[in-house]
Amino acid sequence: MLFAFSWLILSLAISSSLAGKPLDVTFPDALPVGSHNVVDDNFIGISWELSSFDTLWGKTVETIPHAMQNYLHNVITRLSKPLRIRVGGNGMDGSTYVPNLKSFLEFTDPNAYFNDVPVNFGPIMFDVMNAMYDAVGPMQFILGLSMRHPEDTSNVVTLAKAAEAHFGNRLDAFLLGN
Repeated sequence: MLFAFSWLILSLAISSSLAGKPLDVTFPDALPVGSHNVVDDNFIGISWELSSFDTLWGKTVETIPHAMQNYLHNVITRLSKPLRIRVGGNGMDGSTYVPNLKSFLEFTDPNAYFNDVPVNFGPIMFDVMNAMYDAVGPMQFILGLSMRHPEDTSNVVTLAKAAEAHFGNRLDAFLLGN
């Protein structure tokens, strides 16, 4: 025990003697002339889990909550570039895009882990997202594409093509996997 304590004291003494002096760093109050901010103000967007997305943004174009419109509009008015909206999450990796689904989404596993809820979802999602854009202001959409089963990309390609067709230049990016 005494040996261990002595070793600790010795190692602390050696490390403190080898440590350099503190380095003071100062930053100018303003950017130097000719410089500009390299991080856009929309660098950080908002990410939404697919399985709960319809409860937050509305199940149809007609049921988009005013509170969410107000929230997103207030964020957008503070940006000089479109707000980035990501839809994906753990549940997206186990979810399936169903082009002829008549509802926004449907749950497929009643016993799913709360943080990984797979759903079937359809084109109403695109309609709701576009309607929100029209109501609150410019957004760029980022959509997760499932890579849980990389040997079968048919649904991923179908979703990507549908997203591109529905969003047009509002589509910012696809994310492969969560």
